[in-house]
Amino acid sequence: MLSLSILTFVGCSQQKLNQQTNPVDSKSTEISNTSTANSKKEIITLEDIEKLSATQKINLVKKDVEQSDFNRLMQKYPTEYYLNVDKSQVLKVYVLNSQDERIKARAEYDNKTATMKMTYREIYEVKNIIVFLIAADSKNECYQKVSTMIQELK
Repeated sequence: MLSLSILTFVGCSQQKLNQQTNPVDSKSTEISNTSTANSKKEIITLEDIEKLSATQKINLVKKDVEQSDFNRLMQKYPTEYYLNVDKSQVLKVYVLNSQDERIKARAEYDNKTATMKMTYREIYEVKNIIVFLIAADSKNECYQKVSTMIQELK
């Protein structure tokens, strides 16, 4: 099974994670793959994400993943990356086998968290991956770099 890692960004500010963010306030972005110029691959791998992060000057630092039922979607665990030195910002990446499996995984996540207050700032869905960004401020440099990286995966 794949495990998620957390991205550590070079030069990103250290900020405290806002534990009060309501999941209703979180945005979900599904990025379509209709552009033929950008649809190089139908399946995105963790290696693709790591290579793209290097081009964005993002230093990936993997984080240990809690092997709990909560973290498991479609029988897979995420790979997690820290986004900054103080470890208050995290990126969780689920690499699934297909876009259909990604859609089912998102529904599973929504069912698991229906009554919870989550701290995800952004949830991205691209082809076969789901990326959860846990960050306190959507205006910081780390957040912008992740958003740019995700846009390039379309």
